[in-house]
Amino acid sequence: MRNLIRLVFACTVLALAAVGCSYNGDPPKQATTRPTAAEQAAKDPYFKHDHVDTDISGGGVSNFNRDAFKRDWDSFLLK
Repeated sequence: MRNLIRLVFACTVLALAAVGCSYNGDPPKQATTRPTAAEQAAKDPYFKHDHVDTDISGGGVSNFNRDAFKRDWDSFLLK
């Protein structure tokens, strides 16, 4: 009877150890909502970088793009 109790106890300990060792931790949290207005304001307080055209290809020294110059100047003055 004693051997049976020891065997059951050993199997229980081994089973608990196997279950405990297979735990990989909590899954990483994923955002469930869009950023709040406060989070957006912290990243971009003037809301100037929502639709910025980053295309800088083309053009040369003799080409002057008024729209690009105005956009850069307004960005410099924080308008």
